[in-house]
Amino acid sequence: MNPEYILRLESDEKVELSTLSLDELYLLHFEEEKYAAKKIKELPPFSESRKDYFKKAYKNINKIKIAIRAITGNTNNRHSKANTCNIIERIANKIKKEKITMLELGCGTGTLLKSLSEKKSFELYGCDIQETADINNVTIYNGTIYETLKKFTDNAIDIIIADNVCEHFLKDEADEIYNLISKKLNKNGYCIFFIPNILIGPSDISKRFIKYKELPLGFHYMEQTYSDNITLFNSHQLKTAYLYMSVRYKRIILKNILNIPDKIKIWLEKIIDKAFANASKEKRKHIFLKYGYNIYILEHK
Repeated sequence: MNPEYILRLESDEKVELSTLSLDELYLLHFEEEKYAAKKIKELPPFSESRKDYFKKAYKNINKIKIAIRAITGNTNNRHSKANTCNIIERIANKIKKEKITMLELGCGTGTLLKSLSEKKSFELYGCDIQETADINNVTIYNGTIYETLKKFTDNAIDIIIADNVCEHFLKDEADEIYNLISKKLNKNGYCIFFIPNILIGPSDISKRFIKYKELPLGFHYMEQTYSDNITLFNSHQLKTAYLYMSVRYKRIILKNILNIPDKIKIWLEKIIDKAFANASKEKRKHIFLKYGYNIYILEHK
């Protein structure tokens, strides 16, 4: 990948990235993603044209991100992969099988899968619309989530993980994708989803350019509240099995008995929303780092 220039999606104008300031790069990222997001919504669901345009847009945006990282040095890791591996292993221990089949949706460069690839207790799969390099002991599918899920037989996957992915589902595709997730998940298996909360967002590139709690204009088509997501999951026969929480710097997994923890989290969500309704941009950023992401550990209803 050459990070030196891009051809803009709307005009084919050549832009030399190395000549731009950090603020100009952020604005370019926003404009490219905003244009692509609108264009993609106009293309037919699950079509080759939609998939191809996503690939084209991501190629530009990834080049811009590389140019931004060259200036900031920020790798933009939203949360520790070691922490994510810890969650996965703790959930895997609750599944009474010698070999755990796990699929990562939107695996990106495969960082998480690499971390787990030497563990013989896992049979690992990953998928991403962008090219992902080969990883030892991991099967990678370079295609859409929808295409990949269809490759598996029903009840075949013990753990389905999606880290900052579900908010990228388009609304005209989401129901079918969640139907497939529910069908392909083992009846004793779990989904682990990391999803940003719109009440502290938006959290895509829009956050730099639009107001607090406005709908994202980039690729976060389904950035929602905790309450919205719980309702969505329930409609696809998925319910909260555990809540992952931090208590006095100790991380615990709490069994969700009778959905009471869900009700508590929805109540807390409303309090946070009201308490920080007029928060400044800096305060929002601080709040987002603490409360902006929800971890959903789901099982079949």
